[in-house]
Amino acid sequence: MRTTPVRDSWLRFSVLRHTNYSGKENHYDIILEVEDGQDSEEIALVKFETTNRLGSREMSVSHQGMVRRRYLQYEGPMSGGRGKVKRVDNGVYRYTPLDKIEFKGKTLSGEYVFDEGAPCRELRSIKDAWLLLKVA
Repeated sequence: MRTTPVRDSWLRFSVLRHTNYSGKENHYDIILEVEDGQDSEEIALVKFETTNRLGSREMSVSHQGMVRRRYLQYEGPMSGGRGKVKRVDNGVYRYTPLDKIEFKGKTLSGEYVFDEGAPCRELRSIKDAWLLLKVA
């Protein structure tokens, strides 16, 4: 199973507003398709989480692992008392040959890079945390 996107291929993404999750601050889930699976449930998606405003020049994000494909379009309650999600943005993105991520959504748009060496104050306790920096 692929866990990184194919370079220079346009793939789908979705942003979910995740609220009422017991013990967690309200946040956004950024869900990225990593290969075009024509909606096959066999193809998993990569999930990142942020509490920053979407489209900010800097967003502290944490990698949350893989999720099922249905979350690309899902809205509603989450099982196990994990709150509810509402889709607030979606579109396409690509991982460019220059290691940039270009988003084309209503709110999340433009080119970003991951800065893995930058300190993430809000997410310091999370192992896979870094900054997503807007460059264009």
